[in-house]
Parts: sequence; structure tokens; C-alpha cells
Amino acid sequence: MIQKNIHLPIFFFAFLSLITGIFSGWQRIGWNIDLSNVVSQHGTLMASVFFGTLLMLEKCLAMPSRYYLLIPFVNGISILFLYFGNVHLALSLTTLASAAMCGVAFEMKRIAKQKLYWLFIVGFFCLFAGNIFLLFTGLFQASAVLWMSFILFIIVGERLELTRFLAVTVAQKNLLWIALSLVLIGVGPYHFYGNYIFGIGIICVSLWLLKFDIAFKNLKQKGQPHYSALTIIIGYFWLIVSAFYIITADTYNHFDYDALLHSFFLGFAFSMIFAHVPIIFPSLFKLKIKIYHPVYYVIITMMNLTVAARIIGDQLQSDELRKWAGLTNGLVILLFFMSTIIIVFNGLRKSVN
Repeated sequence: MIQKNIHLPIFFFAFLSLITGIFSGWQRIGWNIDLSNVVSQHGTLMASVFFGTLLMLEKCLAMPSRYYLLIPFVNGISILFLYFGNVHLALSLTTLASAAMCGVAFEMKRIAKQKLYWLFIVGFFCLFAGNIFLLFTGLFQASAVLWMSFILFIIVGERLELTRFLAVTVAQKNLLWIALSLVLIGVGPYHFYGNYIFGIGIICVSLWLLKFDIAFKNLKQKGQPHYSALTIIIGYFWLIVSAFYIITADTYNHFDYDALLHSFFLGFAFSMIFAHVPIIFPSLFKLKIKIYHPVYYVIITMMNLTVAARIIGDQLQSDELRKWAGLTNGLVILLFFMSTIIIVFNGLRKSVN
């Protein structure tokens, strides 16, 4: 019998992987931190374990049985084996969980009978492909492209779920499908000039979202809807920045590669996290309170400034600027989640009183 609150330890493992990923990232850019067992797995911690577990949890909570939650649980506990230095077993668990999520995505498509659910299928297949590729080759650069595709396809699918309520024509939606096809076509030969196709596809996806996403309508509102909409739009601009580096960066130059990865994962992906936490957390934790405070505007401003500083550090090839910007990147992420926890506890206390 699966416990009713199994999603709580799943979230704990996801958050543990986030903290470990941040600290291992700090070590990689020069801070005196000793995480020898996990420092080489920084990308795995952030993309496969943290983002993977969160997005698996979100999808599995919508399924009819709690047994589906075993999938993000298996993905989440891989962090423990990384701590103990058993990288092969940890990667085996993430590969197994992502393979299972491909099946879940097909089941979601069968239940919903909507075309947009193909994006979730493709997204989780990209996660599975990235995980299994890393498991058998140890080549992070190839897996990173697949992990980026995973996050992109899942987020676009979720945004399309909301956009379906807008007056978007079939022809306009077909433009998005063409753009996403370019992204997918560019994945395989990415390191053999496929990056140009991949990057152009991402630019086209970004422009489509900037034109048709419901976020622009929500900008007219106040409070949490305005905050989430603004953060999402900022994320789309970071997606364009990442596409620029995808097309132009020399991936053998660690400054270029750092700018490419972190404009996507910090600029785009974390913007999506920051935007959707106030929307998703109440349903995730069965909370009947509003998760929002104006301090979120301060946090997203700090986040964007520190990501921009990191990219500038990469452009200037300044290890020192990149080191300090990387430190503040992580601190702002932790500040966001700490602030959210405080907001939740204050909301619960007021609801009781």
C-alpha cells in the first residue's frame, strides 16, 4: 500500500539534489567545498535528478493511482547513491525511472486524446535517452543536449495546455510543431552542425511562445498572475539567449559552454520553476492558501542580474566574475525556496487563526 503522503519524501529528495547540485556547482567554479563523490555529477544532479524528479512528480500526481508515484521516488533516491559514490547504480535508477515515465506519458496521451501530449512523450523520451547515453558512455555533452530538449518539450507542452483556451488557429499551432521538429532534428547530429538546426528551432519556439502564450494576457492582472506571467516571459528571452550560444558557442571552450548551459538551465528553466511554484505547490501539497508575496519580484530581479553577470563573466573569460556570479546564482535559488517555505508557514498560521 502506497502511503498517501509519499510525495513529501519525493520532494525532499528533489530538494536535496538541488542543494547538492548547487554546492557541487560552487566547487566546480572554484569555491573551497569538498563534495568529491558528486562534484563530477553536477549536471546529473540538476537536470536528471532535480528537474526530472519534479516534473515526474507533477505528472504522476495527476494519474489515477498513487503507485505511479513510485517512479519519481525511484528517480529521487538516486541522490543517495551518488552520495555514496555508486554513480552506476544512481544512473541506472534515473534511467529506469525515465523509461517508466515514457510509458506514463503514453498513458496520459491515451486518456487525454490530445495532440499536445505527444510533447510529454517526446520530452520524457529525451530524458531517458540522455540518461541511458550517460550511463553507457559517460559523455555529458551529448546528454546535456537531450536534457535541454526534455525540459523544453515538457514546458512547451504545459504552456500549450493553457494556450488551448486562446484563439490560436490550427495554422499558427502548426508553426510551433514545425519549430519543435527543427529542435528534434538537430538533437542527433548536434555536434556535427546539428546545433544550427537545434538553435534555430529554439529561437522559433521562443518567438512563438512570446507571440501566443497566455502569459501576456496575465500581465494585465495583479499579484501572483502578474508575477508568474512576467517571470515566464523573462524565461523566454533567456531561451533566445541560450539559442544564440547554441548556434555560436565553441563547446570546447569552457566559458562558451558555461554560458550556453546556464543561460538555458538558470535563465530559462529556473524562470519556469519560479513562475510555476505559486501555481503548482498548493495542489502538490493540498494547501488551501495563496503562495505569493511581492518579495518574489526582488528575487527574480536578483536572479536575472546574477545570471547576466555570469554570462558577462563568460564573455570576458573572467573566472573571478563567473565564480562570484555562480555563488550568488545558487544563493538566490535557495533564497527563493526559503522564502516560499516562510510564505507557506505564514499562510497556514493565518488560516488556522
